[in-house]
Amino acid sequence: MKRKALLSSLIVLFLSSCASGIGGSSLYFSSAPDASLSPIRSSANASSSPNDGPSSSSTRKSYPGFAPIEDAYHLSFPAILFDDETGIHTNMRLDIPEQYLSFTHPSTTFKKELALASMAFVSLAPSLERIEEAYDYFSFEDLVFSEDYDLEEKEDTLLYVLGHKSEGEFEIVNLTIAGYEYKKPWVENFNIGTEGNHAGFNALALKVLVPLISYLRNGFDLSKTKLYINAYSRSAAVANILSATLLDNRYIAEENLYAYLFSTPHGVDAAKAKEHPSVFNILHSADLITHVSPEAYGHVRIGVDIDISHEFSADVIASYHPSLAIPSFTANDKKDEKYSTDQEFVSYFLSLLLAPSDSYKNGKSEIDISTRANFASSLQSELGYLIALGFSLPQEALDDLLSLTETIDIGQAASLLEEDGVFNLLKPILDEHEVEYDEETLKRSVSKLVRAIGEKPTLAAKLMDEGFRNNLLRSIYFHTLECILPLLINL
Repeated sequence: MKRKALLSSLIVLFLSSCASGIGGSSLYFSSAPDASLSPIRSSANASSSPNDGPSSSSTRKSYPGFAPIEDAYHLSFPAILFDDETGIHTNMRLDIPEQYLSFTHPSTTFKKELALASMAFVSLAPSLERIEEAYDYFSFEDLVFSEDYDLEEKEDTLLYVLGHKSEGEFEIVNLTIAGYEYKKPWVENFNIGTEGNHAGFNALALKVLVPLISYLRNGFDLSKTKLYINAYSRSAAVANILSATLLDNRYIAEENLYAYLFSTPHGVDAAKAKEHPSVFNILHSADLITHVSPEAYGHVRIGVDIDISHEFSADVIASYHPSLAIPSFTANDKKDEKYSTDQEFVSYFLSLLLAPSDSYKNGKSEIDISTRANFASSLQSELGYLIALGFSLPQEALDDLLSLTETIDIGQAASLLEEDGVFNLLKPILDEHEVEYDEETLKRSVSKLVRAIGEKPTLAAKLMDEGFRNNLLRSIYFHTLECILPLLINL
């Protein structure tokens, strides 16, 4: 989820909700991406190199407080969200010694070192060249790549890699599923469906299940084969459903599955979910994106949640790199609106979002998202269209939209509630930047979203409040890899 994609999604949502902006300068950072790093380490790890792959100490650049590690994979990946004023993404750096990739411990025991190795794989997965290099460095052979790496992106695009290697008497099969750098597939994120698992995530899990089973049965003794799954965000939800399918149908035994998933959204049908302690969901408990399908819709995660939140999460994140600054938390002690932590804020936001409006309860509106069935029938396709359109916008269009939102006053914001108000605001910018869109679909989609939020006056009013918006942004920042990494290291 790149910065421009997140911004576009937020702009569409907040404009439709009569917000007067989305935090403005809080989205820009002044520190250069090559600034010196602070000495934060894992038990045997340090960030030291701006380059991927093996590198000798004679050619590797060192950073203050970090001793180079030999015999390690020197990972560098661009931050998803944070950059400086030049638009250059901050580089996140991490060394992964080969011994981190060990499976001698029980699969039901969480190992931070293995989680950090998983972080390396998921951060590189969007690039075929870079993930292939990582698999090669860690001696995985007979690689199988998703055909989607070579195809034009579609709504059901899913990038994944399979490989195997021997470790003692066991064979290790590594499945990595890419979780970001997608645009069109965001539509499927909101294809929740009306029953069973999250429809969009479930279809993708089935898409990778067949080649995975074929790979596992191609000459491997499954009693001596350990399956290692890495995934993040969208792909973590897919992998969570995939893991449940594998375990529930006994394709693989619990003791042979090592699933390390980051920022996992809900997606498994709660009525059929079973306990599976070999699946670990590494997440911040105030990450709003993990509620893409809320528990109120009957979806959960299987496995064990590893909560990496910290009382001083923002300080820990900023200490890893100077440009990783996130909006400050704003507490609220008003009656019936009380929240003093990020987690309480997310619960409060969801309660406002999912509450049926008075208009719906009084039979004056057909739009309602308080239940899964109502969401699917009244807003699912429209929201998916808007999010997909937002992800397709060029940076220049986003900059113009952001500049415009920063100048909207209370009176202008109120006009957005009028018929086609948001559409009339968006259309000139989309046309100027030659963005392709279907006029009738866009007009219908923004109109329904405006009505859905406008019929919730408390939520609409809250979105006008800077502190509330900053809290909302914080909850989304916690979803990004660059926030997960320092919190995981300090777990």
